[in-house]
Amino acid sequence: MKSTPKKKLVLITRPTADADVFAAEMTTLGFTPFIEPMLGIIPTPYKAPDFKNYPAIVFTSANAVRVAGCPADNRDIAVFAVGAHTADEARKQGYLRVFSTEGDGADLGALIRKKLVGAEQKILHIRGEHVAVPLEDILLKDRIKTDALVVYTAKTEDNFTFACRAALEKGDIAAVTFFSKRTAENFVRLIKKEDLGVALKPIKALCISQAVLECVQSASPGLVWGGAYSAERPDRPAMLDLLKAAI
Repeated sequence: MKSTPKKKLVLITRPTADADVFAAEMTTLGFTPFIEPMLGIIPTPYKAPDFKNYPAIVFTSANAVRVAGCPADNRDIAVFAVGAHTADEARKQGYLRVFSTEGDGADLGALIRKKLVGAEQKILHIRGEHVAVPLEDILLKDRIKTDALVVYTAKTEDNFTFACRAALEKGDIAAVTFFSKRTAENFVRLIKKEDLGVALKPIKALCISQAVLECVQSASPGLVWGGAYSAERPDRPAMLDLLKAAI
């Protein structure tokens, strides 16, 4: 009697809450997820300003939405979110007026200008400590001023879990998904730290954007991947399409 071949694993490096959503979507497509967060989300002390002083707030990550929540008396404030996932989390938290874009800072600036015609006061950007590109610099090009409120920090993990290291050593992982530069950088750092470079040869790096792909490539001199690819759009559906095409 033949045994059923073991399914290869797809490693998800996102923080746990976001990884769970992506893992559920992958599972419905027949893939086997393995969640190994490269970042831990840690809320930081902050003093929330009076939202009534702002015409709108901006979220660029679902983690910021979860940590900040939605004050009961500010449910009607305009919320601008980067990505459908962040927008969905804002609605889940209770915000009633949520607008989103899947593009970059320029697209976000255009959307804000369209929805807040004539608004010259500052808007509030609720975010984590680390950002790839300061949003205030991007939006300033559209004459949109922002205040930043930092509500969490993302701490890099210092080691692979025993289960992840074992899966890497046994060749059980077919692909690793990267949704940010920091997760990619830390994954490669741990590969080098734990001397697991040879384990990458059969593994494909699946990146949410060209910028993340370039980060993987620049962080991996001397390391050989089984392939490295970028999604057509910076969102989860495009990552799922990439996964189906690559594996």
